[in-house]
Amino acid sequence: MTATSFLFAMGHRFVRRMGERRGPIPSLGPRPDPEALDERDLDRLVTEAKTHTVALALSEERLRFTQEAGRIGSWTLDLATMSLDASEGCKANFGRDPNAAFTYEAWIAGVHPDDRARMKAAVSDAIAGRTRYDHEFRITYPGGAIHWIHARGHASYRPDGTPLTIAGISLDITDRKRVEDHRDLLAKELAHRVKNTLATVQSIIRHTLRTSASLEDAEATLDARIMALAGAHDVLIRDTWEGATLADVVAVTLRPFGAEQADRFRSEGPTVHLTSRVALAFAMALHELATNAVKYGALSMDDGSVLLTWNILDGVGSDRLRFRWQESGGPLVVPPTRTGFGSRMIERALAIEIGGAADIAYHAAGIHFTAEAPLNGISRDG
Repeated sequence: MTATSFLFAMGHRFVRRMGERRGPIPSLGPRPDPEALDERDLDRLVTEAKTHTVALALSEERLRFTQEAGRIGSWTLDLATMSLDASEGCKANFGRDPNAAFTYEAWIAGVHPDDRARMKAAVSDAIAGRTRYDHEFRITYPGGAIHWIHARGHASYRPDGTPLTIAGISLDITDRKRVEDHRDLLAKELAHRVKNTLATVQSIIRHTLRTSASLEDAEATLDARIMALAGAHDVLIRDTWEGATLADVVAVTLRPFGAEQADRFRSEGPTVHLTSRVALAFAMALHELATNAVKYGALSMDDGSVLLTWNILDGVGSDRLRFRWQESGGPLVVPPTRTGFGSRMIERALAIEIGGAADIAYHAAGIHFTAEAPLNGISRDG
């Protein structure tokens, strides 16, 4: 092949598979008369063609890397035959083998049943309205795991307006959705905790004013208890906390509720060194229990009290910690008709963190709370 024929053959080279089709390399200009070209012109044109080819290959490599790094897939749906042409990245987004066939029917089947109708409606609306398709939906992997997909695309049409294809990209946004869910949970927990804090402050003020000999005495007691409440919240949110003994957690967390009063609180148990994660979980649970006690339970009454005990149980394979909270002297306890957010956090969150069980029992004489877990999973000495 001559240099001239090579040059113009390059102009008609098609590149398939980026994302998926591309047109010819842009023309280098009107086709010159081969007889009018001298060797220097031919060399220059061949060099330019090779430069364009190298630049195109580099551009494709950058695009391929960007798609892989961002877990971005590309797809094209033929609206006449409903045949789907999906890239390896798109198949991976749906939990499929990149080298296996992936049909539009398989795409639809993979969409979560609760999101399927909305996803199909979004595609239809985008095609009918000549707008961009932009939709987030859940999918189910073949193994059962739930993931989130963000799909975007745009349809192409014949001159008479008949839709031909819709093409676009798919992006796995599962991690982002998990962060958003966690943020929403934290926002709800913050709102719940603020309400509980205000209720706790109200109870502290009422109890202090009722038992203080003078306004000066009440002012000093209130100041100390409010500062103790702030200290307890520091314990709850200090993510670099290095752990503490269970006795320390009990003392610090319950100080704002009058833990120093022997007639209100009594605690006993062996020294147990908790990991920071478990210590924080116990602090949160105790804070919830005490808040509920001052709002509705034993600590809402002058004669009410709480007994906290913990001990080590000999077990098969490993020892276990059993922790008990028992209220007495309060109003008659009536089991709730529904489980509130605070109770769910006490039972479920603590059980997960300690790798054991946590249970609230609504005895008529007072609330009983019990938590039990393997000692080697919660103790720094385990």
